Amino acid sequence: MSPSVPITDPGPNPATGIDPWPTLANAYANSAITSHGDCAILNASLSAIYMNSWNMWAAQVVGGYPHDATPPQPPPAWVTFVDDPSGDPTQGYTRIKIGSAPICALPPTPAGPPVPPTPPPNNVDIGNNIPVSGQPSHFWQVGPMDTWPVGKYTPPNAKSADGTVGAFLRLGAAVGSGWYEL
Repeated sequence: MSPSVPITDPGPNPATGIDPWPTLANAYANSAITSHGDCAILNASLSAIYMNSWNMWAAQVVGGYPHDATPPQPPPAWVTFVDDPSGDPTQGYTRIKIGSAPICALPPTPAGPPVPPTPPPNNVDIGNNIPVSGQPSHFWQVGPMDTWPVGKYTPPNAKSADGTVGAFLRLGAAVGSGWYEL
């Protein structure tokens, strides 16, 4: 009767590179193969987590929301090392630990939103008519660049965004920017 176990080393598996033959050299080599594969998986996950947190920070910068002044820093990457006191890389098991080098370079900081220009003092910016029950009224919106004083009439040739010309009275409000009355 012939033995069912091979008598010679069949060599490493072509798909994984792992050699199942029970020798110490194969055990060292197999630990290196699996540790490098595990390290790559951990680093890919760590990189994805870091880039997600950096993208959330960058979105706050671009959107003009309050955010930390310093971006999140890249965490250290996972590395493999040979656990052998003699220092011979072929004479020990390969393991994983957190290294000292960052997982990636810090991405460039995005530019924030553009800062709107500051309107000059006493600038008249009259918006569109404010309709009442669908009909035009005697009141107009205040434009975003308006700095005309409350309670003061505009020059007689002031023009609104919808084309109405006249002397408008700037009215204030407890809430909001107020309105103009023709």
